[in-house]
Amino acid sequence: GAVTIGTSTQGVPGTGGTTVATGSVWLSAGIDARGGSGASGGLGGSVSLTLDPASAPAGQEIVLFGFKTVDASGGAGPSQGGAGGVIALANEASFANGGTAAGGSVVNATDLVASGGNGFLPGLPADPTKPGTGGAGGSITLDTQTKNAWPGIYPEQAINSGTLTANGGSGRSGGSAKLSTLQSLPAIRLSGRTGVTNAGTLAASGGAASDALAGQGGSVVLSADAGTVDNQVQGGIRADGGGAVTTNTDPNIGPLNTAGDGGTVQLSGASVKNAATISAAGGDATDQAGSAGTGGAIQLTGSRSPAVNDGTLIVLGGTFKTDPRANGTILIDGVLVAP
Repeated sequence: GAVTIGTSTQGVPGTGGTTVATGSVWLSAGIDARGGSGASGGLGGSVSLTLDPASAPAGQEIVLFGFKTVDASGGAGPSQGGAGGVIALANEASFANGGTAAGGSVVNATDLVASGGNGFLPGLPADPTKPGTGGAGGSITLDTQTKNAWPGIYPEQAINSGTLTANGGSGRSGGSAKLSTLQSLPAIRLSGRTGVTNAGTLAASGGAASDALAGQGGSVVLSADAGTVDNQVQGGIRADGGGAVTTNTDPNIGPLNTAGDGGTVQLSGASVKNAATISAAGGDATDQAGSAGTGGAIQLTGSRSPAVNDGTLIVLGGTFKTDPRANGTILIDGVLVAP
């Protein structure tokens, strides 16, 4: 299913073009758009909050606060976990003098979840007679407009203090932290034209696997073309590969499963500050598993001033027995930094 909430500036009939400016979107109620559990888990739904100021921009904002969760996760199922859905908060551009103009901010203070469902039912182990594939993670985006390059008199920032989770589901095979049908969307994106501030945990890791391939880590993007990306100390980011956790010891079957590779994390803006732990590590594998995952990639890029990192950046390859896999890469302003 889908939940769509939107508002826009409207003309007043019979007034010769008079318009009434839309107000802000303030939401203080939980939304449950989860897929149901079954033989195959249901798909997570979509949740969309959109604000269109049209010809009357007044710094209107989208604000989520005062409640626990918006959840668009996939349902669990022993054959296939459902894929996570899409949660999108978008403050659109306005229009003035025949062209695009500034909009407003997006502010979130609640938990948003769009994870894939597990490949097993709650409270039960994975069924060895079923595929048991974890569902792919969905997508969570908080976006201001980026069409208009000139600053307005109002801030256009993406501000988050909630926990955002778009992990792949676990199972005999783990789900990756992104939908195959939504490759153009990162698992998590915070995009504010004049700034991004994050003080919440962001998670887009692959699901663990007990018999086959674990899920790959997803992509997390924080961007501010004309402002500062400030990932604060509370704003931990994880885009790790899923672990391979098989306990199979049958020599006739052999090591079947492989841990997932780490994903990618990108922070880019006019200036960038990071004080948190960011991890895009490869998944570990138990001794009975096939192999561990390789490390992913982390990039911090400041276009007008050097990026500043006071946090911990992790792109280590996963471990399998005593043989770690290859580390990933860390780039700060285009310079390769040793993991």
